[in-house]
Amino acid sequence: MAEIQPMLHTKDISTLRDFYESLGFTQELLYAPEEEPNWLRLQFQGTSIMLQSDDQAQPNEAAHDVELYFVCDEIDGIYATWKRRGIDVTQPKTAFYGYKQMYVRDPDGRRVCFESVVRSS
Repeated sequence: MAEIQPMLHTKDISTLRDFYESLGFTQELLYAPEEEPNWLRLQFQGTSIMLQSDDQAQPNEAAHDVELYFVCDEIDGIYATWKRRGIDVTQPKTAFYGYKQMYVRDPDGRRVCFESVVRSS
């Protein structure tokens, strides 16, 4: 079964790419490497997302329609790293279903949740 990858449409692919790279995403594939790409794939702890340049995309139109979730190995260390980098991220909190979660908003207004299993001692 193929992995499902969210496709994020944006007018400014370089700003969106830079934002996700600041969170620790790495560029997996680059198409049309001789020029600014119009789409690419980024990876974070085994999960991939696609970015596509779209002149019709409206800034912040996704703010209430799309919420992305990424399962991570450990949230507290990621949170500390992002805070040191000046990224506006929420304090991790434990959800009712046993995952610790933290949220950021991407430049297009999408709410992005990173979560990890709460480990019992």
